[in-house]
Amino acid sequence: MSTLKDGSHIKVFRGYYSHHGIYIGGNKVIHYDGKTFSPGCICECSLEDFANGGTIEIVTHLNGYNPDDVIRRARSLKQSKQDSRTIAIETGIQNAGTAILVTGTILQNPTMTIVPVMYGILMLIPTFAYLLWIKQV
Repeated sequence: MSTLKDGSHIKVFRGYYSHHGIYIGGNKVIHYDGKTFSPGCICECSLEDFANGGTIEIVTHLNGYNPDDVIRRARSLKQSKQDSRTIAIETGIQNAGTAILVTGTILQNPTMTIVPVMYGILMLIPTFAYLLWIKQV
C-alpha cells in the first residue's frame, strides 16, 4: 500500500460492515475497538491487527484535512475502557439533570419535568445491569 500516509482515513470490510481508523504512521492505527455486545474504546493497534486479514482501503476526502491535525485529534480521543464507560454513564446523568433544570426553571412547566425525572430514575436500572455484566465479561 504505497499511498498510505500519516493521517490517512482507512477502512477494511469485515463481513457486514466497514471498520474505519486513522493511520498514524509507524505501522499503527487509531480506531474504535468495540466488539459486538462488549464495551470498547478508542485505541491504538498495529496495521495488521486493524486489517484482521482484510484488505485496507484509503478513504479520500475532498477537503484534504491536515494530517497532523487528524492524528492529534485521533490521539486526543484515546481513552481507557473504564474511562469510556464512566463518561457514557456521566453523560446520561447530566442529560437528565439538564432536562430537569430546563423544564422546571426556564420553561416553568412542572408537567414537562416528569419525563426527565422518570428518565433519570429509569436509566439507572440498565446502567446497573450493564455494570454487573461488564464485571463478568
